[in-house]
Amino acid sequence: MITALTVALFALYLVVYAVDKVRKTSMLAHVAGPSYPLPLLGNLIEMFGPRDGMLGRGMKIFYRYGPGPIKFWIGETPSVQLMRPEDIEPLLSSQREVDKPESIYKAVRGFFGDGLITLSGDAWFVHRRALTPAFHFKVLERYAGIFTRRAAAFAEQLAAEVPAGQSFNSVPKLGAFVIGSIIETAFGIDPESSDSGHLGPANKGLQRVDLLDQLVRATEDAFFIVLHRIFHPWLLIDPLFRMTRYGREAKEHEAIISDMTKRVIAIKKKQLKERAERVGDGSGLEDAEGETDDDGVRAKYTFLDMALGGNVHKLSDKEIIEEVRTRATLPSVVVVVVVVVVVVVVVVVVVVVVVVVVVVVVVVVVVVKLRYKILFPNGSPLDPCPQVRTLIAVQQTTSSTLSFIMVMLALHQEVQERARAEVLAVNAEEGLSPLERLKRLKYVERAIKETLRLYPITAVFSRKLKHELKLPTQTIPKGVLATAFVYQTHRDPRHWPDPERFDPDRFLPDRCVGRHPYAYVPFSAGPRNCIGQRYAMLQMAAVVAALLAKVRLRPGEGCESQAALHVNIDIFLCIEGGANVRLEPLEAQAEAEA
Repeated sequence: MITALTVALFALYLVVYAVDKVRKTSMLAHVAGPSYPLPLLGNLIEMFGPRDGMLGRGMKIFYRYGPGPIKFWIGETPSVQLMRPEDIEPLLSSQREVDKPESIYKAVRGFFGDGLITLSGDAWFVHRRALTPAFHFKVLERYAGIFTRRAAAFAEQLAAEVPAGQSFNSVPKLGAFVIGSIIETAFGIDPESSDSGHLGPANKGLQRVDLLDQLVRATEDAFFIVLHRIFHPWLLIDPLFRMTRYGREAKEHEAIISDMTKRVIAIKKKQLKERAERVGDGSGLEDAEGETDDDGVRAKYTFLDMALGGNVHKLSDKEIIEEVRTRATLPSVVVVVVVVVVVVVVVVVVVVVVVVVVVVVVVVVVVVKLRYKILFPNGSPLDPCPQVRTLIAVQQTTSSTLSFIMVMLALHQEVQERARAEVLAVNAEEGLSPLERLKRLKYVERAIKETLRLYPITAVFSRKLKHELKLPTQTIPKGVLATAFVYQTHRDPRHWPDPERFDPDRFLPDRCVGRHPYAYVPFSAGPRNCIGQRYAMLQMAAVVAALLAKVRLRPGEGCESQAALHVNIDIFLCIEGGANVRLEPLEAQAEAEA
């Protein structure tokens, strides 16, 4: 009886699966793209080959079926890839389509939890509203002073540590610098000051200066594990994952990050308490408006100030800790009730379906392993570029973008010289605040924007459609994974003539007239645009200005020309082999010319 019922249930499952597959396939029949998706594999067979050629294989698909929308099955998930500005505008500008795809972000969420980057729905709106004031333009005035001071120290340190003419990968050093800047700006704590002694790790006698490197290593390994889970779907089952070596390593890395965030919050709470005792207001926030920092700028609220003080959209300690690590958990009573009901139902029928479950799991594991061997015949795809993995997405994207900027300036000496002349001219002006100085670096800003056009670190933005998406030429049904591939959008020859040429003057005001507003979206656009894009642009301008005032950049090994760059995409865009440059002291060249 049990055997017959098991066979019947399995047959029913196959029928339901087939009907659902036919339905999903038919609803995308009008969209160009690879045909006949395979069970469990979808169209992933099109991506056959080594990991370091992922971007190239993806571009071949776009050239074959584009430039319009392209259907592509990612396993059992139907997706539509969008490239043209007029196609991605309805997606990114939609107030309704703000949900990230669960199938993709499950691995990220499994380690980093739910923060502003991964949240969807009402939870995302709550966190977005709470964090927005921390990036207000008035707050950026104070950040500009911190960026300028730290960037100057970074340039001095880099020139002292790296021998002249020696090729080196700039990403690791940039990663530690960016993390330090985040700690001081977003958290309001100088990691090198004597007041931040609690930031030093309690074990192994490590100094504070080593803690930044420790954080970089921990988060690099964490992203490695995230990638490993994505390419090994059976590890997305949390109990199974926790029993593996990667699960144990993830716990260690998470402990390092968690310990750091708790220490930061403890220090900030102490600061607010001391400030409140001075003015007797109970929150410690109001007094911040009357204080000035070491850069001579009136102090403003940092993210932690508002989260721990009297912010009307105040987050709990747990949410603050998790948002610092891109983590936040907003439990729902309704969800809990539903889960309880589902569990009761499952317990009732588990005896009947256990055999079916075992059979299905075995089949899935076998097929997925075969898919893995087909897609990656040369072994594990998990030897990602070093710059793909840093502390959190904001820090990773900033440090990686800076590394691309250094390479592009090294490759284009005429651009570098023009940018340096602007930096030196602005530095010679007196009476300017740090923010005013950075705002006057118009050519530097254009060089940064042009780098982001050619190499948008976040090259893909995805949404799980909750409603039909109407494009200029067709309609995409709900339930589909819609993806904006901005790497190709930024190369649309209708808006970017000779798109592979590096030309900062593309962003001169008169040349931007008439350009489609969604032809350039390195920070995404619409309601889910990057909340910290002005913050990132100021930080990058400060670093570029400090470096150009101190050293001349030359191409490093493997980066001798733009065509030689082996650009690839893992989670983020990167240069295989590292963003390698050489430094040449300005004084040495001046003496040689004399």
